[in-house]
Amino acid sequence: MDLIHSVLVLHVTKILQMKSLIGLILLFFLFSCKDNKKAEFVSSVEKLEQKIDSIETQLIKNQIDTLVGLRTAANTLEIRIRQFYNADSINYDLDKKMNAFKVIRRSFDPETDGGGEVESEEMEKAMIGRSYTVIKTGITSEREALKRLKDDIQNNNGDREKYQEYIDFETNKVYQLERLLTEYVTQKKKVMKRFYELYNDLNAFSLKLMEQKQRK
Repeated sequence: MDLIHSVLVLHVTKILQMKSLIGLILLFFLFSCKDNKKAEFVSSVEKLEQKIDSIETQLIKNQIDTLVGLRTAANTLEIRIRQFYNADSINYDLDKKMNAFKVIRRSFDPETDGGGEVESEEMEKAMIGRSYTVIKTGITSEREALKRLKDDIQNNNGDREKYQEYIDFETNKVYQLERLLTEYVTQKKKVMKRFYELYNDLNAFSLKLMEQKQRK
């Protein structure tokens, strides 16, 4: 009887040990899955951070670093034409070019809305100074948002069931910044090309006026 009892106790003990081992294995896999999921979330956020760095690099590469010089040259040109141009009748071609030139010059400013007449609806939308400011501000804001999200994930803060939802939300914001950057670069090339075309034409005209005035 004692032998049977001992065998039963041993058998039960082995079963309990086996259950405990299985429980530990399951617990291990559970935590491993959670760790893997956390690592995936962190990796996703870090990829978004890399995209933000890339957007910033491209923005810096495409900034207009001669704004002061462009504004000075444009103002000098406009003053020269006002000073030396006198006509009995309206020169519609000149008036059209001057309005277009003023709009393009104002498009460099970060807060203006263009103003004046424009040659096309596309040009009216080409406020590259304002676009640059919006993207630059967006980069700073998004970088801070991604840092907060990564910290929350790493420290298991907030609603962990919504981490993927938060990542998707930030992914969309980064995509919007990429789209704005593409539009900015495209419009900047168009605006700068048109600016120099008008500037060269009007500058030659203003210098001719000045020479004619000085001969009299």
